[in-house]
Amino acid sequence: MALEIVWTKRAQTGYDKIIDYLETNFSEKEVQRFVRQSNEFFKLLSQYPEFLESTKKQKYLRRGTYQQIHHFDLSD
Repeated sequence: MALEIVWTKRAQTGYDKIIDYLETNFSEKEVQRFVRQSNEFFKLLSQYPEFLESTKKQKYLRRGTYQQIHHFDLSD
């Protein structure tokens, strides 16, 4: 059973800033690719939360960086 991913306000703001940057500096095709790959990763993460490290205070809270998220090969 897949877990629900709940974004912190900080995480959502950061993701939104990444999308804004991409929309300003890259083509729509590249933005769509980023969003698609991100969504594929989030789907995997909901099934395998151990991909990312748990926080010290709350073991069910996971965190990761952009590099960790896009380390996985989510080819077109």
